[in-house]
Amino acid sequence: PPVVTITSPLEGSFTNQAQVGLTGTVSDASAITSIEYQVNGGSRVTLSPGTSFEDTVTLDIEGENTITVYAAADDASGLEGSDTVTVTLDTIPPDTLPVVSTVNPPSPTNSQQVAVMGTYEPGFTVRITGGVQDKEGVVSGAGTYSLAVPLTVNSDNILHVFGVDKAGNV
Repeated sequence: PPVVTITSPLEGSFTNQAQVGLTGTVSDASAITSIEYQVNGGSRVTLSPGTSFEDTVTLDIEGENTITVYAAADDASGLEGSDTVTVTLDTIPPDTLPVVSTVNPPSPTNSQQVAVMGTYEPGFTVRITGGVQDKEGVVSGAGTYSLAVPLTVNSDNILHVFGVDKAGNV
């Protein structure tokens, strides 16, 4: 059977967009006669046969969506090849904010930067605005973060701390 490889979207990825690009390749010793895909076991959508494919796919449920690409070739086996990826559609912003446990040095300060440390959801991102430049970092598996935030010297720096989920929702 043909070998199907989905190159985008990536397996296990997260998005906050209902439409995602679908790309990949198909290989077989014989000519490829058909390429189709389906989302969540729905109706198959036919693509042009060839050694690569590209389309825009609509994810139809909030949460995990399964995209499967099927290909057939003009060979004696008559078997179909396939590849499947799971993509999570998440359009809902986080319902909690990161906890700030320490700002070092504490305010007021004449330091050119402060370290902001705290806890949040593992794998999420913490974004801090209000300094010289925005800073962001991924929360560790233990649920902790630490970011060095550059400050505007001789000025009030009002820092805002945001949580960003794996799909990019703030």
